[in-house]
Parts: sequence; C-alpha cells; structure tokens
Amino acid sequence: MHYGAAKLTDISVITATLNSEAWLQRCIDSVLEQKNVAVQHVLIDGGSTDRTIDILNCQKDPRVHVLLGQDSGVYEAWNKGVRVATGDWILFLGSDDFLLAPDVFRKAMDLLHDKKGQRVFAYGNVLKGNVDGSGTPERYGYWDPASKAWRGPTKPYPPHPSTLHSRCLFDTAAPFDESYRYSADSKFFFQNFKSSTVMYLDMDVVWFSNGGLTNQRGNQLARWHESNRLRREMGMQTKRSALLKSFLSAMKHHILYVIFRTFGN
Repeated sequence: MHYGAAKLTDISVITATLNSEAWLQRCIDSVLEQKNVAVQHVLIDGGSTDRTIDILNCQKDPRVHVLLGQDSGVYEAWNKGVRVATGDWILFLGSDDFLLAPDVFRKAMDLLHDKKGQRVFAYGNVLKGNVDGSGTPERYGYWDPASKAWRGPTKPYPPHPSTLHSRCLFDTAAPFDESYRYSADSKFFFQNFKSSTVMYLDMDVVWFSNGGLTNQRGNQLARWHESNRLRREMGMQTKRSALLKSFLSAMKHHILYVIFRTFGN
C-alpha cells in the first residue's frame, strides 16, 4: 500500500517501523513541518501488531509514502525505501527520533546547493537523549577521518542518524547488506566514503532516542561480534588493545543485562 509522493523532491526521509505507535506521529510531524523544502517521507512497516498501522493508514498528506509487509529487519526495510525514494538526498530517521527544528532541511539545502549530483555524505550533530525529549542530551558531532580513536572493532564514522546521503550513492538495488542486523549502515559508509566527499554541517539535526536496536544493553555483545565480522570483511587493521577494550565493554553490558533480566523486577 502507498500514498502519493512528490515527483520533484529535495529530501526523502526513510523510516522503518515495527510496533512504533508511541512516538511515530511525532517523527512524521517533524518531517512534514519542514519549511521551504520539498520533502517525501517513506514509511516501511515490517508487520506491527499495535496501532502503528492505524497511524500509517491515517496519513493523507501526499508527501507520505507507506509500504506495508513483512521484512527481515531494518535494512531490508531501508532497501525497500530507497527503491521508492524520489529525493536528491536521503536521510534515515528512526521512528522514535525527530528532526530538531522546522528549518533543519532548509539550512542543509543552503549549505549543499552546489553538491547536487555528487557523491556526498553530509552530516550534522546528533542530540542523544530520553525518548520523550526531556533532560539534557549528549551531542555527537564532528567526525575526524584522521582520528586514531576506535570505539569498537571498526573505525569510527559520522553519526548516521544525522547524515544526508546524496542519491547517487545508491547505485545498486539493495545498497544495505541484509545479512547484517546492526552494521549494514557502517558497511555502506566504509564501502563508499573513499570515493565520496564527507562534509560536516555545523548544525543540530536530529534527536536520537536512547533505547533503539543498536543501543539496547542486551544487544551489545551481538553487535560487537557483528562489528568484528565487518572489520574482517573490510580488511581493517585494529589494534589488539582496542579490540580487547571494546569486547570487555560489550561483555560488561551483556552481563549487566543478564543480571537485570534474572534478578530485576
């Protein structure tokens, strides 16, 4: 099922949903409220059993494009979204995340006016905090490609939730490797960044809510193993000390998760 979408679009936002009723409308509103820019919001549901599909069915704005059906996970959903996206730029927004202001995209387009048709990753700052938007968030911003700091088995990369991807980066039918559960976006970046421009936009773009798939404490060990698989696949040389440190951190989170699940209320 789908509704209409603008034929000429500056930015397509792709959002995968699964039982996302609590914060989905906020996410959609933050996209449709963008001013002085042509947007499309592609929403792909993977088989929700709560009110998510009801919320999607209520979307009558022609800029919203809805796809319903089963999928294997977020990366299959993203691949479906890319195939119907009409924008010159594509951003992937979580269903419990939201754009921080109605002029975020207009400001980004002003900075990217001469980059159309080029291979570009353009990223801004992410504010990471409580899902309800309360409290003081952590800010994640500038990525230094020459940094020697490692936060896991793979090298660091720009904050994905705030990254605008130029359309020409997606030159295959399935740009995201669906055999990965957590790291296909990382793989996509590492495969493409050397042949692309990576551009920092000094602006706050998105509120990234704690508790998503890759941030859940129970997923940290599995995520580490998948990241290590990506390191080997991409031929990255990682110091043993960085591997050990990141593994121990993932194991700590996993143990705390097991303790909480076993003895917590």
